[in-house]
Amino acid sequence: MPWIDYRIPKKKIEEDGLWGMETTRRAQQEFGTYEDGIVSRQLSRFKSRMPGCVAGWHWTGVSGDGGSDLIRAMQKWLKVEVDGHCGTQTIMALQRKMGTPVDGVLDKPSQCIKAFHHYLNER
Repeated sequence: MPWIDYRIPKKKIEEDGLWGMETTRRAQQEFGTYEDGIVSRQLSRFKSRMPGCVAGWHWTGVSGDGGSDLIRAMQKWLKVEVDGHCGTQTIMALQRKMGTPVDGVLDKPSQCIKAFHHYLNER
């Protein structure tokens, strides 16, 4: 029947300011990338700037590996350099987009991540 919405509703995520695997899955759904709950191939030199990213982040030291499809999709959305790595410029662009203080750090918990959770839950 054409008037019935058969889509499965997207699961709401807890707006706790911590970026774990459920945050990644919802973001992967939103940005149309492969859904596995993993942000792959992130540069380990940025890990200390992201204590609020608590689970499902794969840290590496290699810069030429292409990074994550999710981060590339988010970088296009944020209109920053697209390299697949969540570094300071990507974090600052996300903080600006979410209307939170811009310092290039995703704290534990993070106002920016909490706002991103809210953004994802509203979509």
